[in-house]
Amino acid sequence: MPKGKPFGKPYRLFNLSSDTGESNDLAAANPDLVGKLTRKLEAIRANGRSR
Repeated sequence: MPKGKPFGKPYRLFNLSSDTGESNDLAAANPDLVGKLTRKLEAIRANGRSR
């Protein structure tokens, strides 16, 4: 079970194809991707398209 709050910063990044247990956080090694995904999430939230 992942630790921390869901959808809260700091965001975590996992390769679910090879790490279904979400034990290897790849966020630090991929800051550009985390930034891109964060911007997309913030845009979705700003447009009211999240739950």
